[in-house]
Amino acid sequence: MRVVVRVLVVALLAIAGVLGPGSSAHAHVRDSTGYSTLTHRGNVVDYLLELPYVTLAKAVGLDDEALTTSDNRVRTTALTGAREQLHAYLDERVVVRADGVACDASLNGLAMTRREKLPFAEIDLTYRCPTATPASYTVEYSVFRFEEGVIDGHTNIVDHALNDTGRTERVVLDRGHTSFSTGQRSWLASAWQFAQLGFTYLLGGLDHILFILALAIGARTLRALGENVVVFTAAHALALLAAAMDWVWLPPSIVEPLIVLSVAFVALDGLMNQSRHRLWSVAAFGLLHGLAFAGALRVDGGASWHFLGSLFSFTLGIEAAQLLLLAVAVPIVVLLRRFPPRWSALATVTVTCLVAAVGLLWFAEHLTAPIA
Repeated sequence: MRVVVRVLVVALLAIAGVLGPGSSAHAHVRDSTGYSTLTHRGNVVDYLLELPYVTLAKAVGLDDEALTTSDNRVRTTALTGAREQLHAYLDERVVVRADGVACDASLNGLAMTRREKLPFAEIDLTYRCPTATPASYTVEYSVFRFEEGVIDGHTNIVDHALNDTGRTERVVLDRGHTSFSTGQRSWLASAWQFAQLGFTYLLGGLDHILFILALAIGARTLRALGENVVVFTAAHALALLAAAMDWVWLPPSIVEPLIVLSVAFVALDGLMNQSRHRLWSVAAFGLLHGLAFAGALRVDGGASWHFLGSLFSFTLGIEAAQLLLLAVAVPIVVLLRRFPPRWSALATVTVTCLVAAVGLLWFAEHLTAPIA
């Protein structure tokens, strides 16, 4: 026990020294999700764009009062007062082309709405295209560019009916996919993109990665690991569905600290020969991780086929990333346990304590962070 405590203390001090008091390290990079709904009437495209209010306010340079207020009337007034800046900002970053020719954009109205209990700006745009009956459309989207420093990552979920079939299609736009054209996407392509979104989201969250690593290190047998992974997967899939359907919701200020604390708990629980309630704790933490996954997807609209397809594909992407992590972690753990017992135990204790230390430091960071 003394050895474990000493290693944990050393790990905490080492990580604290690396991170430093002013570190910007976080379990997740800061990201956001926006929504687009596009329809067309002849040569006119109606574009309803919904963006996180605070991120948009920072991007167009609104003052501190506009950023910190909780009054939607003040928010709307601030956006309206910055109408020219907002129009100029979007005109460069949201472009609609008809048959390859850019359409003229106009900003018709601004309002406030809520998604996932967060304030969103609802922006009513119209694009008038030169072609009377366009054969094809291309939408280019680069809002909240990484180099602007406002946000680390931004995804926009687009529902559009720009084809004459009247069928609504769904597209995901992000830093790696900044445009789409009508008539060039299939259901399979859309599903693949949502799967990629789930895959990259899990691998982009170090807290999720460390949780899987803690499960692998703490498992005494492959069967025990398999049971833990199945329980964790079932729990986060259930929570993801419930949250995406808006049946349950917890604010990120609660979910995120508990997730990083789960990393430390599972790591130390495995080191201390595991509690008798291991599977129950893994299931509880799986529910928390599922709520975080839902925060990344944030698809509204009820149980439509588009919704269910997007949700299923996103979940498959998460599971694929999880299997990839296990495929890397399990052979390493097996190899470590083939070392002489003394060295194997030392390596296991060291890695486990490092994982726990990171979780505890992140938890402390959340507790001491100012309330937004």
